[in-house]
Amino acid sequence: MGEALVSKEQRKPQQLVVDPNALILQAQELAQVMENMRNLLATLTARKDSLIRARETIEAITEAKEPLLIPADPEGVVFYKAVPHESNKFLVHLGLDVYALLDKEAVIEKIKKKESELDKEIKIVSERLDEARRQYEAIQSILQQLAVAAQARQEGLERKAK
Repeated sequence: MGEALVSKEQRKPQQLVVDPNALILQAQELAQVMENMRNLLATLTARKDSLIRARETIEAITEAKEPLLIPADPEGVVFYKAVPHESNKFLVHLGLDVYALLDKEAVIEKIKKKESELDKEIKIVSERLDEARRQYEAIQSILQQLAVAAQARQEGLERKAK
């Protein structure tokens, strides 16, 4: 009885009109967003790696009994021979060109806190990158389906013309 109340127009499947040019533009924008996110992720990861190396170096310096070779640059081209002494103080950048002389425990605590903050940022950017990738792949799938449908339509027209 409920079917009698539904007209033939309402029972027809709805057609969705898709503008391929808009999808292509959206895919290009998403590709750029993903590239920016990958670059940000690389920067955040490099900052975290740098903090880990700093923490490991501080721990090695304070535990050393003999002279150490400390890299003076990130690539390890130049090293500095450091002789350990009794002091466990380190000069730490606090921001805005402000530095403080802190003991090992305070420095390690600051580094671990910053590592934790970077872990959170890395997680957020990774999740957003995954979402952008899913959207990009969905658009690519739709574009592929449109291309297949257009090719089938073209082949059908060619068969009719023969």
